[in-house]
Amino acid sequence: MKKLIAIFAACMLLTGVTASAVLAAPSFTFTVDDQGANDEPGQKDLTAQSSASDAGVFYTAWKWDDTAWSGNNTGDGCSLFDTDGDGLTNYALCATVSKKNPVVLNSFVLYSCSDGRADRCTNPQALVTKVGAAAASYCTITDKAAGSFDAQDTLIVCNISAIAAEAGITVFGTGTLLNTCSYPSREPNSDPSDCVLTVQPPTVTSTSTTPGGSATFSATLTDSASVSNNGQGNVTFHLYSDSTCTTEVFSATVATDAAGAASTSTTTTVAGTYYWTAHFEPTDPTAFDASDSVCGSEVITVTAPTVS
Repeated sequence: MKKLIAIFAACMLLTGVTASAVLAAPSFTFTVDDQGANDEPGQKDLTAQSSASDAGVFYTAWKWDDTAWSGNNTGDGCSLFDTDGDGLTNYALCATVSKKNPVVLNSFVLYSCSDGRADRCTNPQALVTKVGAAAASYCTITDKAAGSFDAQDTLIVCNISAIAAEAGITVFGTGTLLNTCSYPSREPNSDPSDCVLTVQPPTVTSTSTTPGGSATFSATLTDSASVSNNGQGNVTFHLYSDSTCTTEVFSATVATDAAGAASTSTTTTVAGTYYWTAHFEPTDPTAFDASDSVCGSEVITVTAPTVS
């Protein structure tokens, strides 16, 4: 889910890169909403995201499906960034636009986040806040830009290098754009209304050992699970002796370690084919969807050795 963005560098201000450089933003290759057109109603709906660099200056961009907002309604969106490579959000740039014929930029906020989730900014702390004309020095709005699904969208482009430099941030690296999401009530630590990229639930993958032995043998059957995004919770392993997973011969529930891994093993002296399942239940049910248990996620055939 990580898309190319790049380095936020405070030193950019020392080499002539200022907020006005947003006007020279490069061309963007947009990743469109993987849920398709109009997957969320009205002002919640985002359609695409991108990031790019030009002469060492880095920009982020996204699109709203709407090109008009009535009354006090606004368009809100946040680009989420991962700066330590763990797939979780370290910083978020959130912007608000409104329809004032044409669409205008109301404000933006650069937040630091506590690296807790992939789809939101946990424990947000505002680092840079700009309103009105001050915000427009860093970000530009294109009213009725080319649409990603319909004919026209609203496009925002922000000079991340200049914004980050004002915050004194020098820890950013390439490939840090995780996602772009909208949030109810402009709260970046809330459940997202829409994200350009679907935040995937953890997946459980199984491995096993192949048993060996002698005339009177004991085969060790091992199963392990790896939960994405360092998912924390419990993995319940079941072992069955039939392909419909109705005759259970072993089960165990194991807590994941700090890396989201868990494993278990058992022994058998009975030759045959065995079927593992593994099911993950998160400690925080709002953090991940539980994985499905599929019969035969790992199949092991135990054969008694031939004795001459």
